[in-house]
Parts: sequence; C-alpha cells; structure tokens
Amino acid sequence: MSALKASPRNRYVGAVSDALRSARDFGDRAELPVLGGLGSLLLGQSPEELNEWSYGNAPMFMPEQGVRLPQMKRGRGAQFADTAFAAADLPALRALTAAAGRPLARAMERGIDASPLRALRELHEARSMIPMANVIKNKGGNWLNGSVEDALGGLKQHALGAEDMALARQRIDDALATGAVTPEYVAGARRRLERDAGKNALNSFIDKQLTRYIKNDMATPEDPIRALAERGVLHFEPNWVPDASMARGEMAAKDLPNVKRLGKSNLGQDWEDLADTSIAGHPASAWRTNASPDVQARVSGLERIPDEAMIYERSNPGMSNSLGFDHLIDELSNALNPESGLPRELLLKSDSLNKVSVPQAVERVSQINAWRAAQKAEADAMRANNAATRVHKEYPDDPSGMRWVQLTQQAEDDAARQALADALKYEGDTMGHCVGGYCDDVASGRSQIFSLRDKKGQPHVTIETRPMKAGYLPEPSEDPSAAIADAIVQIKGKANRKPNDEYLPFVQDFVKSGKWSDVGDLQNTGLRPGTYSSEELGRLQAAGHTPSKYIDDAEFEKIKGILGTPDEYGMAQGGPVTTDHNVYNRLLQALN
Repeated sequence: MSALKASPRNRYVGAVSDALRSARDFGDRAELPVLGGLGSLLLGQSPEELNEWSYGNAPMFMPEQGVRLPQMKRGRGAQFADTAFAAADLPALRALTAAAGRPLARAMERGIDASPLRALRELHEARSMIPMANVIKNKGGNWLNGSVEDALGGLKQHALGAEDMALARQRIDDALATGAVTPEYVAGARRRLERDAGKNALNSFIDKQLTRYIKNDMATPEDPIRALAERGVLHFEPNWVPDASMARGEMAAKDLPNVKRLGKSNLGQDWEDLADTSIAGHPASAWRTNASPDVQARVSGLERIPDEAMIYERSNPGMSNSLGFDHLIDELSNALNPESGLPRELLLKSDSLNKVSVPQAVERVSQINAWRAAQKAEADAMRANNAATRVHKEYPDDPSGMRWVQLTQQAEDDAARQALADALKYEGDTMGHCVGGYCDDVASGRSQIFSLRDKKGQPHVTIETRPMKAGYLPEPSEDPSAAIADAIVQIKGKANRKPNDEYLPFVQDFVKSGKWSDVGDLQNTGLRPGTYSSEELGRLQAAGHTPSKYIDDAEFEKIKGILGTPDEYGMAQGGPVTTDHNVYNRLLQALN
C-alpha cells in the first residue's frame, strides 16, 4: 500500500498567501479607531483563502445534478469575499507589502500573475458571484422563465373561465325564466359561480401581484413584507427558519453595499432569512457557460445580457409553502367567501382583489390570523371550563391560580358525553399528547384524568389513574367496584415530557396526598419511594417524624439525618431506590 502524500503547494500562490499574512500582521501594528488593525481591515481572511488555493482547494464546486452552476463551499464565502476585495485594489496591496519588506513585494509581483490569482482578478472585475451584502438582490432583475411561476402553480385553483361563466349565467337565467328550475336551485348555482369568480380572482392575484412581488421586491433592501414584519405583521408564523448566512454571502447581486443584516426584529430577521434562501442568483456568464441549452433557452435574451448581470431562479421548489404563501392564499380565499364565517370587515370582493397589493394582502391575512386567535382563545376558555371539568383540588395562595381538575362525565346523556369528549380533546391538543382519545375509558370508569390548570384554564400537567384488579396482574379493572386501589399510570408534561420544575410541587402534592397502589412515571415527579424496615420506622417515629410513602429531596435529607441512610439506598437497608415498582408484590401485600 502506497503511503499518503501531502498535496503539492503552488509555490506562486503560496508565496502570495505568506506575503499577505505577513503584510496583515505588519499592517495590524496600526490601530484604527473602532475599525481595528489596518492590515485586517484591508486583507481580512484573504491569506487563509489563498492558502487553500495554493493546495488546489478551490472555493467553489460544481453540483452533480440540476443546473450546473458553480456553488460556494460552506464556510468559504467570507474568505473569498476578502480575497476578491483585496485583489481589486492592487496598488494598496503593493504599497502595504512594500512597506512590510521587499521580499514580500516581490512575492506579490510574481504571484499576482499566477493563473489562480489571475482568474480571481477576472472574476472580481466581472463582479461575478462576489459575496458583497446581506441581501440577495437589488429591485427587479433578470429571471429564469417559469422558475417562480412553477413554484406558485400549486396554489392555483381550478375554476370556470370567464367565457364559460358568462354562458353558465345565461343558461341559469333562461332556465329560471322558463320555470325549468326552482329558485333554490338557481341560488345554489349562482353561489357556485361566485366561488368560481373568487378562484379566478385569486389565480390572477397569483399570476400578477404575487409573481411580481417575488421577482421585483422580495429579498431586496426595500422588501415591503420585511418592513411589515418589523412591525410584527406577517401572514403566517414561521415554524422553521433556515440559516441564510451562506445565501447572503454567496449569491448577493452586484453593486450592493456591504451592509449588516437588515432585519431588526426577530420576525423581520425570520422573513429576511426565508426570503434570502428562496432565491439563487448567478451572473449571465455562468449561465452561458454552465447551464444546459434547454435551461439557457429559458432566459429571455441571454445572449444580450452583460456577463456581470445577475440572473435569478428559485432555489427552493417548495418556496410557496416555506414562505407561507399557501396560507396567504387559503385565507384570501376565505375572505372572498361571504359564508366563511369571517366578520364583514375582513371580507373581500372578487372584483376588488386586482387592486390589492401583496403587502395589503399580508396585512389582511395577519388581521384574519389575529381574529382566529381571539376566537380560539375564547373557545379554549369555554372548553377549559366546560361541564366535564370538575375542580379536584385548589391552591388559593398560589399567584398563578393553580388547581387540579378532573375531566369526567357528569351525567348519563349525550350532552355530558360530548362535553367530556371536548374536554379531553382540549387537554390533548394543548398538551400535545393522545389523551383526547380516552373518552370511552374515562366514561366507563376504567380511567380517570386529572389536569393541572392555571387561572386561565391552560393545562400544564396531565395525570392518568386507573383502578387496579385484585389479582396477580397489574391490569385495570373492568369493574371499578371490584378494584383494590387506584394506581397512577402516567404523569406527563407537554409533549409527554417531564413536567416543568415549576409545576413539580403540585405534582408531588397530588402523589403524596393520595393512597395509590402504584405510581407510574415516578421519575417525572421529583419524588422517590420511601421503604423502611420496622427498625427504621420505629427510629423515625421516635424522632417525631412520620415518613411519607413517596418523599421529595427535602424529606430525604431529613430522614438521612435521623437514620444516616446511605445515598444509594431508599429508606430501607434492604435494597436500592428504583422508580419501577413491583405492582404484583404490592397487590399481594394488599390482599394479605
């Protein structure tokens, strides 16, 4: 097996890298107010980037699939930008290296004509793919035909065209005049036509206003949706935001200032990141060189576009979803439907949608979202305190108004059963678990559900208990009257996680105040089982302490102080503490 060999270093490019590193160190002796060292200001990370070049590690790669346009390697954008800017001002570099020493200046003179650096200079002079700003593009620009249109196509709805709608209206009128149809049928047909008119208006909005916004305004310094987001106004709540640093560094358009991130608020920055990563841009020269003939044909007038001019395309096939445009169109559709249940002030007419801009549509949908949130809050408050919700235990001194409620069927009728189903669904939806499907078990008595609620009715912990059989197996009793004792089966916080620490005192009180045959999920309580030998129990009682069946850390330390019990044991010398109890043994003990 041959030994691994180091990659050979291009001596010219390597010499320039070393020269720039020394020049940067020399220049950094001069400190500028606020800006820092002069050398770092002029050269940045260009020595490191050129060192990569000297070993043949180019800053870009050619993707194997799709449009074969060069892409920047991860982590190389900033270095490449520094190198490009440094190469743009050779007189300053020569002056700096000359000041640092003649050998450095000579290295610069020799190396500057080496092919990698010459290519870099040409690339910079063409203003091609140089990371210059934290925005993707200037207003407007050249686009790959169909790129945006294809991404938005899935938002459109099928509907009758204008001519077919006019013909359908005429036929309806004729049929009504001859008595061939009832007025009720006519009213329904006209409502369907009105919905089609709304669909056509939406399709036109997508083709015109929305497409124009993406091509002309999105991800620009003047992006009107980002301006709305800065005020807390957006048409959706982003649930995932990509890292846009590479997009900003690698696909910025020419002549934009090297500015900091434009977004100020969290929501503004979220939209900025989403918009920036939705667009890819490359200079016309790269399209002519690397794109296939079929792709080239989709760029209007490609042969006339200057080499340095950027041509854009969508970078994300699911752009309409990631940018929330699917929700935007859904709610605009509701706003066009007078039977949607929206209040009158939020409705739109189909013949006026052509006058609505995208920012105005975003504002309207944001208002609809707020209205729906208020409706949900009101509905949740009713569900949180409906007829199936019974107070189990209150904590009057707690400032948050915490209380335990039991979700139970209060009567044997359909209304009471529906109230229970609604209460369980609210618990499950809010907590992010499956208790919403427990209605049959709760109604039959096979399961009991307790919820820790604050004064607003918001749940924070869910506990399930079950009556246990008198037998050899820890199974729930089909006949609650035949059960020997209830057992806690589950103790869950949101998304089935351990409850937050702030709720543990209430959980511990629930556990310690009941007579349970077993406690499942004890690891979610901050408690441990207390088991004691008769000798230990006598010593504790003699010391005036009646131990609990389940103990918290404070009681554990108190009992240790009395008994001197090692940490690795529970309270009995007989065995280690576990949270997995032997229910079988406990049942036998209860029977004896």
